[in-house]
Amino acid sequence: MGDIHFSGGNQNIGAVGQHAQGHISHAYGGPPAAGLDDLDRRIAELRELVDRYAAWIADPPAAREAVDEVAEEVRSGNARPGRVRLMLNAVAGAAPGVTAITQMVQELLRLVTPTPS
Repeated sequence: MGDIHFSGGNQNIGAVGQHAQGHISHAYGGPPAAGLDDLDRRIAELRELVDRYAAWIADPPAAREAVDEVAEEVRSGNARPGRVRLMLNAVAGAAPGVTAITQMVQELLRLVTPTPS
């Protein structure tokens, strides 16, 4: 019977069966290589969008606060992806009809969320 190992790296699948040795590896990488400057720029753009479309946002002060918390979390050097997702989703949830905001939130989520590699 073959062994199955989970480790870092690419996904590799080998034969697994009687008298066969196999290897499966799967890893989740961290956030894409977006620089802090790029994230700061996009967060600033999101803040500008929240200000521009404030009349269409359910709670503009809460949306601004969520954007500020995202910026603070990202700059902390120890950003917690779950917290960043929560705050970004709060912004999008407050402005579901504002495509520019929801698109920017999706863009930021792609940059800060670990993806399977």
